[in-house]
Amino acid sequence: MTELVKHVDDQDRVLGVVGRGAAVHHGWLHRISTSIWRDEDGRFLVYRRAERLPRFPGYYEVTFGGAVNVGESYQAAAARELAEELGVHVPVRFVLKFLCHGERGSYWLGIHEAVITGPVDPDPREVAWLGPILRNTTGARMDRHAATRRLKQRCRARGRRPAGRGQPRSRTRLTRGDVGDHLAILADVEEVKVVVAHHERATLRVGDVFLKIDADQTRTDVEVEAMAMAPIPTPEVLWRKPPVLALAALPGTALGRLGEPSTASSSAWAAAGAAARMLHDAPLPPWPGRRLDEIASDLDGECEWLVTNGVLPTDVVTRNRRVAEAALRPWTPVFTHGDLQITHVFVHGDEITGVIDWSEACQGDALYDLAILTLGHEEHLGDVVAGYGTDVDLDVIRAWWSLRSLLAIRWLVEHGFDPSSPGCEFDVLRSRV
Repeated sequence: MTELVKHVDDQDRVLGVVGRGAAVHHGWLHRISTSIWRDEDGRFLVYRRAERLPRFPGYYEVTFGGAVNVGESYQAAAARELAEELGVHVPVRFVLKFLCHGERGSYWLGIHEAVITGPVDPDPREVAWLGPILRNTTGARMDRHAATRRLKQRCRARGRRPAGRGQPRSRTRLTRGDVGDHLAILADVEEVKVVVAHHERATLRVGDVFLKIDADQTRTDVEVEAMAMAPIPTPEVLWRKPPVLALAALPGTALGRLGEPSTASSSAWAAAGAAARMLHDAPLPPWPGRRLDEIASDLDGECEWLVTNGVLPTDVVTRNRRVAEAALRPWTPVFTHGDLQITHVFVHGDEITGVIDWSEACQGDALYDLAILTLGHEEHLGDVVAGYGTDVDLDVIRAWWSLRSLLAIRWLVEHGFDPSSPGCEFDVLRSRV
């Protein structure tokens, strides 16, 4: 199974998400969590590693642990490892963490302690033997074992940085049947593909699973609830462990991409229009959208920024600002997707197989959804309107093309995207002049 871990720097700050195999192979710092256990009589527990294990088979150890998965704290990972390998569910106490330079590379190591009460059920795939050692004889007995010598070397590792006992403590404990088991669906995956990534959120594809990581969990709350309410196909939610949301991949391919010709048929575009109509006819979601005065204020600010910084010629900005006025009128709120761009609509042949990325769903203007769906693909506006099945004001849709493009440019630039690419926002605005 491909484990997903956080790639961190030498201050334990998160840089991204990678496969653990890749982290070990490339020497990327990541997080490992372990626990030292005692029984109720104060005796330390030691075990012999199973002979089948790829790392240090048959050696003795005094800690149980493993990689800290994405979405876990050190403490939660330590509790999960005890549950999975020993079959016990007990609180673990954070002791310290430090940057460890071990035999198999460098990593941040979190140390915990736990008291085992009651019976244990060791996993025979991991544990060949388990038993207690009295506290006052631990050093003498264990010094004969190479595994313990390695552990002592780790604790004398260069760059040790104790975190102390003042670290925040998570109350979360993952057990068998939680995220760890769900990740079994990622078996035999050799590559993690970054779909999109910036400082606010990232989406990774791992086999047939999409992992969405968002710094703002309110967006994830909206996405999950909106997909549950939507009357059109959406991805299956596999699991959620903040800040990660795991979704099953949809069959088919995206309707198209901004800046590229769409290979989808006219019937597929019409089906997208029909799906939008079905969504707009559904009961309203409980959360409101943005107010007209907020949108107008943002539009003024973005137009000023575009002109002041020479991002676009003044006449292009001025002309599109006038065009955008047509969208700033009262509308009857409907259930809108909020970001219905063609990369979010999946089709197989002429059928819609699903719509993704619902974090901006809200009560909004129906024509805004139709505008985002056809942005940069005006040649398919007639197909979408035909599928939508009712008369719409095409001038308002065109106004939303201008308004949305003007509002989006600064965000795109600041998040590493290029709105000047052929067929994208710059070209959309120039086409209105």
